[in-house]
Amino acid sequence: MIQTLKAEALRLINPSQVHRMLGSTGWRPRGNDREGALEAWTKLVVDKVHTILVPTSAEYRDYALRLAEFIQAFAKAEGIEVAAVVQRLREEDEKIERRVGNAIEARGGVEILLVDDHKIVRDGVKAILKHHPDFRVVGEAASGQEAIQFLKRTPVELVVMDLKLQGLTGVETTSEILRYFPEIRIVMLSGYRDEDSVVASLKAGARAFVLKEAGELDLIDALRTVARGGTYLSADVSDGLLRRLQNGNLDSGMQRPLIEGLSPRELQVMRMVAEGKTSKEIAVLLDLGLQTVRGYRKTMMKKLGVNNVAELTQAALAAGITHQPESETREVRRARLGA
Repeated sequence: MIQTLKAEALRLINPSQVHRMLGSTGWRPRGNDREGALEAWTKLVVDKVHTILVPTSAEYRDYALRLAEFIQAFAKAEGIEVAAVVQRLREEDEKIERRVGNAIEARGGVEILLVDDHKIVRDGVKAILKHHPDFRVVGEAASGQEAIQFLKRTPVELVVMDLKLQGLTGVETTSEILRYFPEIRIVMLSGYRDEDSVVASLKAGARAFVLKEAGELDLIDALRTVARGGTYLSADVSDGLLRRLQNGNLDSGMQRPLIEGLSPRELQVMRMVAEGKTSKEIAVLLDLGLQTVRGYRKTMMKKLGVNNVAELTQAALAAGITHQPESETREVRRARLGA
């Protein structure tokens, strides 16, 4: 039961649905836990106060499990079947779709930012969207940093994001965008179908994962689903993810004990240091102060028990958060790591 609910939770639930259902049935928010990862809601039922916890972010490492536990706890407190809770969430989803759909028609299309470091890909997506008036491309970016700067000037509703960007990756850019603009919905577009990339994208907050080999109708279906508050996975991707959920393994293939004590920001800095970027380069890419980046490096080394950049790089390679570029010579790598 719990594995089926985890799959259903990832496919169906978004915060708007959960909050609308809780609010309409008499539950009241009572604040977050110490880390801000779980939100408590309470309700008095027959002289007993019931409390349930809802994850506040897809970055939470047990996101699907917590959502599944929320469904079970809500059903028990309300005295109804789990299937009835799932049906209520589906009904909330349909209400959101109708409301958003009407708004889209009224304003002449959903505004989209395209983020891909290959112009030919951006041109291809634009050519597809020209035939669908419910979408309007209002901007393009060739890197994660360009995307963030664009969004600070020009708000959009949807971002179509390439997974394998240079500098900030698509996953890291997604996390950064949602940190500044949590209302934006992100569709990950990828030529890679490995499950680790899918899981990492969903945990970062992406609402859809679409393979670049998919057809036009798949892309449009994903955009329309996400615009209306839903989630979407390409068929091959969803099959693989479901198998992974059924096996009880939603985490990526990284060696978790090595990195579980690091924050998402520290993981970003760790990857960039391991790839040979200097503190100045990292500061520019992440829009941070130079001393802040140096502070992250010092903290990471202390947490991981390493003494220099070479050891930090080895830890990053062992944890699977970066890969040593095959095209670089040993001399080039040594020079970059010493920069």
